[in-house]
Amino acid sequence: MNKGLSSKIGSFVSLPLATLLVIFFFLPWVELTCDSPMGNKRMATASGWELTRGELSEEKDGNMVGGGSMRSAAGNTSGKPQKSAEPKEKKEMDEAIDARPLFIAGLIVPAVALLVGLLSVSGSMKPAQAGMALVVLGILGLIVMVMAANVDFSDEIMSFQEKENKAKAQAPPPATQGAGPSGAMGQAMGNAMAESMKKDMKKYLKTSALGIAWTCLAFYILLAGCGAANVALSGKSGGASGSGGIERQASGDSATPESVTLPPPDINVQPPATHGTGGSFDTPPTPPAI
Repeated sequence: MNKGLSSKIGSFVSLPLATLLVIFFFLPWVELTCDSPMGNKRMATASGWELTRGELSEEKDGNMVGGGSMRSAAGNTSGKPQKSAEPKEKKEMDEAIDARPLFIAGLIVPAVALLVGLLSVSGSMKPAQAGMALVVLGILGLIVMVMAANVDFSDEIMSFQEKENKAKAQAPPPATQGAGPSGAMGQAMGNAMAESMKKDMKKYLKTSALGIAWTCLAFYILLAGCGAANVALSGKSGGASGSGGIERQASGDSATPESVTLPPPDINVQPPATHGTGGSFDTPPTPPAI
């Protein structure tokens, strides 16, 4: 495989992962259930977008306690079906849920990851740089999903119910004929029942992450792995090319024969004397003495 393409494997894999993460942001991440003695019933769900805006999608298929709205389900103990929430009640319930603007990162992070992958594949960004960016984005996505898995709506629902009860208590009672001790006793029993339900509500309400949220968490781990693969393969290909150049240089040096530099000849050296046949030096004869 081409070394340039092998170093971009992580970028190629990150493209479908980032695309799916963008889509999953608009699917339900968490659910609100009521684990009452009548059974565990789903009351509402929230996607990443709804968590950002502070909204809930109430169930419409009768899966809630008593088959009614979230507000009526929280206060219904008779088990009789109640009417679904009116648009006004739905708006009030959305106002009771706190907005969590930080969850917009669940959309920004995969969008940036998609852009980084496209730049890397097109050659506008080096694979090593894209890999480092994908690792950072994957870690940020993991933090977002861990936060989503720890979302709890119970305190907000209880606060909403408390406000509703105070509003009802402050409202003037309807005029009835012959009101006596029995009417006061009924009101006292109703208040006692409401207080008991308030204590048990947090125990019954439960917020848990759905499969989509855990899938997003796994995808962010894979996204960080794609970035690490880019960095590792880029370093490996760079090291291989560098070692290849060193080997070529070494082979070129070995092919060149070693040259030995000899000293220049000494022109002042006298030639050696030659020997005669008798083993003595050939010297001119000495004239006889007179």
